[in-house]
Amino acid sequence: MVALAGVSCTDSTEPGSASAKLVDRIVFQSDRLDSKGDIFSMALDGSDVRRLTEGTTWDHCVSLSPNGQLIAFVGPHSNSGLAVMRADGSNLQSLLPGASESYACPAWSSDSELLAYTSVNGITIVTVGGAPVATIQEIGSQSSLWWTAFSPDGSRLVFVELLPVSDGYNDFRVWTVAVHDPTRRILAPGLQPTWTKNSERIVYVCLSNITSHNGPICTMALDGSDIKVVTPGNAASPRVSPDGSRIAYECDGELLCFVNLDGTSFVRTNVYGRNFVWAPDGRSLAYECTVQEPGRLNAEICRVSIEGMGVTRLTNNPGADSRPSFSPVSTH
Repeated sequence: MVALAGVSCTDSTEPGSASAKLVDRIVFQSDRLDSKGDIFSMALDGSDVRRLTEGTTWDHCVSLSPNGQLIAFVGPHSNSGLAVMRADGSNLQSLLPGASESYACPAWSSDSELLAYTSVNGITIVTVGGAPVATIQEIGSQSSLWWTAFSPDGSRLVFVELLPVSDGYNDFRVWTVAVHDPTRRILAPGLQPTWTKNSERIVYVCLSNITSHNGPICTMALDGSDIKVVTPGNAASPRVSPDGSRIAYECDGELLCFVNLDGTSFVRTNVYGRNFVWAPDGRSLAYECTVQEPGRLNAEICRVSIEGMGVTRLTNNPGADSRPSFSPVSTH
């Protein structure tokens, strides 16, 4: 794999040092130019597409840092599952040499200083320079860890542990830990946890028992108490808006729905897709949309405006485009 520099940057041993910041762009992964897949960026309207990596490895699980300076992704570059490069594609570095394949995409802390990488070896928290911070191990040899997310204040990590049980069922449990203290606290059965903006509550898909892998979206306190159901019916992939007031999520089979954090003002749209992500200004979401092509369905990236719910198709090519990630947006 080769990183492709789109603009010049001052060289440094630290990926984020003196690096250019992406503004008003979307980073995504695509196999449009080869079957392995690479990382690209584009303007918010889908124009000015730039290829950032090129090679024979499968670069995926792309995640842009909150400050817009760095891109983390999964790929077997230099025998590592976790790689980081500047947002222009330069200064590619392998952070975890010899790491096993990822179970989940890398998660950034809100200050863009830490990364959590989830693999068969547990969760490894590292700095952007690769220095180890903490490791969280599975409880048992048959369990695995998934769905990692830093709290907005950077103090805690939430994740899910999957433990196979009898008759082919899996037990999904939400846990939380302090970033610098791997002592666990089990919270509740659930999936896909994330955080409220103030870091005081956890938003997740709550499960009634181990035989159910579906449920509504709930919120709970950091000690697992005060569980509140906020959505009607089954839901998936909750995403809290940048201002902390609303939750976007998938309902009724990848249909975009909204609800206020307190459970009021439920809205079901006619927009179908998956992996919805909020723009930093809260005015739109990017997502993976399925488009009917001659003889097949194809994965593209679309954008939906919150006001009026107008949909814009951003990509249009025979390859599969996925995992959109917003850079910061300008204020003008």
